[in-house]
Amino acid sequence: MELIKKIFSILTAPIRFIQNNFKAMVFLLIVVLIFAPKDTQNFQQNNLEKISLIGPILNPTEVLKKIDDVTKNPHIKGVLFVVDSPGGRVAPSVEIAYAIKRLTQKKPVVVYAQGTIASGSYYASIWANKIIANPGSMVGSIGVIMEGANISGLMDKIGIQTQIVQAGKYKTVGTPTRKWKSYEKAELFTAKQAKNVGLIDEVGVMYDAKSALIQLANVKKPIWNKEDKFDKLFKKLSAQSATTLYTYFPSLSLK
Repeated sequence: MELIKKIFSILTAPIRFIQNNFKAMVFLLIVVLIFAPKDTQNFQQNNLEKISLIGPILNPTEVLKKIDDVTKNPHIKGVLFVVDSPGGRVAPSVEIAYAIKRLTQKKPVVVYAQGTIASGSYYASIWANKIIANPGSMVGSIGVIMEGANISGLMDKIGIQTQIVQAGKYKTVGTPTRKWKSYEKAELFTAKQAKNVGLIDEVGVMYDAKSALIQLANVKKPIWNKEDKFDKLFKKLSAQSATTLYTYFPSLSLK
């Protein structure tokens, strides 16, 4: 009789386990269904990588690590650098720019401006093989911030006139004795205007940027990296926090 009880206990053990852990098993099943690969391509090694630079540039650690990883990864044949950033701190922008420069020595990089590529984010992108901007994007605001007074009205009242000897169109940029001219100020351009002045290579959409990279990388069967959904949510929250910080503390930015 004891033997029969032991055999019966062994046979019913899985049923008891399911009964005791039913909720946990349902939860695990839901997680598997959500995050499991949807097609066989997800099991293959990707040969193209997309890296995003979204929001103000404050801490470059995560972006620099991704650039370094794809630089060392022999399976990655090209990188699409997606930018939507108003700029940020000087040093992090320079770090990203030089990381991309090192990357382009091993594989092609195409920058796609999907929103704003200005100030530090434009600086970070200058070493890419090609910059393609969305028709609705804004490009420019290159340089650093400088403020100055215009005392020409006061000088007129007290009868002072200036005389200038200069060589070069921009030698008197920043003078307080007159109103600054339009070409002496940093500007934001539409994508079309930026193309005309040579700031970008093409005006196009994401499809065009991907196609350009596939061609430069000479990839016959493009397989793109899939971003982890938890990472994507975390990045979105981080970008929103950074944007709020940038709004209230604009002095942190590279104008």
